[in-house]
Amino acid sequence: MKISVILLGALLAALGGVCVARSEPAAALNPEETIEPSRVSYVIVSTETSAIVEADWKRLDVPVPAGSLVKPFTALAYAKTHSFRYPKLRCRGAEDECWLPKGHGTVGIEQALAQACNAYFQQLADRVLWADIETIARRFGLAAPPMDAPASAYIGLGSEWKLQPLALVRAYEELVRGSGNPGIERLLQGLALGSRGGTGSGIGRALDGAAALAKTGTSPCGHLGDPEHEASNGDGYVIALYPAEAPRYTMLVQVHGVPGRVAAIVGGKILARVVQGH
Repeated sequence: MKISVILLGALLAALGGVCVARSEPAAALNPEETIEPSRVSYVIVSTETSAIVEADWKRLDVPVPAGSLVKPFTALAYAKTHSFRYPKLRCRGAEDECWLPKGHGTVGIEQALAQACNAYFQQLADRVLWADIETIARRFGLAAPPMDAPASAYIGLGSEWKLQPLALVRAYEELVRGSGNPGIERLLQGLALGSRGGTGSGIGRALDGAAALAKTGTSPCGHLGDPEHEASNGDGYVIALYPAEAPRYTMLVQVHGVPGRVAAIVGGKILARVVQGH
């Protein structure tokens, strides 16, 4: 089965050609391009029992760079040392090395999470220490980035911070379970906003607008050296929890050679199928 992604070329072009296969620039992509199943890895876990409901991921034990999926944990590391208050910060787009050339303007934590604003999170990352990141990572069962990693690694840029897929799933589940703790509720609001109208909106659309939590990410390719995959500029990720209020499913999807926004479209189709089947 091929997973059809409508307007894939337009989405990639809008994102400035991020994570397109090197052999084919964004402008040359067919808007009706299909994504082969071999480019898609996913795991769906029962949030209630922790059992794997469905999976097609070769090595769930192999850590991968997961891009912006680390941002909620970096934000929490910032909040822990700033009285659990999140600032409003300005994103000037390309000038601040954000993926959106025109910038996101002045945003708070919710909008920054929903829109995967690199500029916002880089400013947070510049204000935390590795020890702060390590403390939060350990709290959520995640490996910390290397001590000598640059602050950009704290927001998922580069490939220094790698995480096991199932550990990432468990960390997001723990984040939801801690909704009443300081600093977490606003993060969850950002994930809900991401599913409705942010970079994770492919999840919300596939669920016909039903409330979900979603976060997307784009990272350097985790398939390099795998003969089954061509080299590309990156992999797209989405993690989604459904339903938003009391999640029954947590899903992590990786799609080779596309940005996270497109991974959310693919993931939405997978999650909708599983939800309808159960």
